[in-house]
Amino acid sequence: MRLLSGPIAWILRTGTRYSPRRVGLALVYHRVIDDREPLGPLTPSTRAWVLRRQLEHLHRHYSVVGADELPGAIATRRFGRRIPVAVTFDDDLESHVSRALPILRQTGTSATFFLGGSWGSDHEGYWWHWLERAWQLGHNPVRVLRADGLWVSPDAGPSELATLIQELPPEARRKVGRRLRELVPDEACPSLRSEGVRRLRAHGFHLGFHTREHHSLTSLSSAEVVGALQAGREEIEALTGERISLFAYPHGKYNACVRRRVSDAGYRLAFTTDRRALRRGDHPLALGRMTAPPRAGGGFALALGRTLYLGS
Repeated sequence: MRLLSGPIAWILRTGTRYSPRRVGLALVYHRVIDDREPLGPLTPSTRAWVLRRQLEHLHRHYSVVGADELPGAIATRRFGRRIPVAVTFDDDLESHVSRALPILRQTGTSATFFLGGSWGSDHEGYWWHWLERAWQLGHNPVRVLRADGLWVSPDAGPSELATLIQELPPEARRKVGRRLRELVPDEACPSLRSEGVRRLRAHGFHLGFHTREHHSLTSLSSAEVVGALQAGREEIEALTGERISLFAYPHGKYNACVRRRVSDAGYRLAFTTDRRALRRGDHPLALGRMTAPPRAGGGFALALGRTLYLGS
């Protein structure tokens, strides 16, 4: 099958390109790592050499556009022209600058970074990072959660724990995050800082908003959603001097009420993590994105071709 992935990808890509369908794709990346770092069980990670090869593939076979340009590029694509694809990154991660930025510049790739403005607060990193690191270092996060009164199976793995924490009320989630941080006190916080944000913007990359605390917006009250859509946004706008109009839903979760609040806050486009091709006429505040697979070559080509051809 690996030998056939490239030819099958070509068939799917060509079939989509020479069809009357107006489609496109948004890719989302998170952490970029080198060969010495382990692939964690929670944070989607891409090795630097894989990112480079994936971007080179996009430039050979697709039209790489900014996330803000994607709906228009889909609507105006002519028969036989390349399919538009946008590259995006989520979360305030230091690897955006140390590893992704050089590769993006070397490959001439435009990208949009959905940030939370966490550098302007007492942010100590995201809870799932500390959960992942504690697990990798042999600590027992289950014991911490049970000590806080949460019912957790003794055999629960990191994905089960993450699902439980994600659905906690905001204050309970903050408390759990602090407790998990205490399990790995010597670990450096991997967050992006204000100087890194300035560097991204100075090199022409677009910035969107992803909320400071990364709460699932569907778990918040209407008033809390309004606050989450603003807290941290001001810090980014103050650094760049530009109004932010692009948004990415934390954990990809939204509903009709959340979408109305996003519209009221002045966001023009909003992205989920629904793995599907984008079509002309999709709601601008419910645009899907595909998490980039952690592989290059034919496997990456086939994943893109299938998603575009089949629509999901």
